[in-house]
Amino acid sequence: MEPVERTAEAIRADIAQAEQREIQRARQLDLPIVVCQPIAILYVEMDGTGEPVVKAETEGRSGKESGQTAHTREVKIGSVFTQTTWDKEGYAIRDPALAVSSRPASSSICRRP
Repeated sequence: MEPVERTAEAIRADIAQAEQREIQRARQLDLPIVVCQPIAILYVEMDGTGEPVVKAETEGRSGKESGQTAHTREVKIGSVFTQTTWDKEGYAIRDPALAVSSRPASSSICRRP
């Protein structure tokens, strides 16, 4: 075996051992027994939108138009919901009991006085 091959084999063995240690460290969770029907359709959505902010928060950031400063900062929003039925037009209807929306706090909203 060439020195490079021996080194590669030794590295491969080290990686395999480290992976096995991580697998052994993994904690088995006691999950509850499912007592209802499985959810047929689950949606996970994510989008980004511009949130208007004060000039101080966009200082040094270029805007969409060349030579102009930005007027907004991007905010990621997300939603997770199940769908169990459709409306008359065929659009999915969210199950209101199982819909969760998420939006991280923005510095423009959480500013301290």
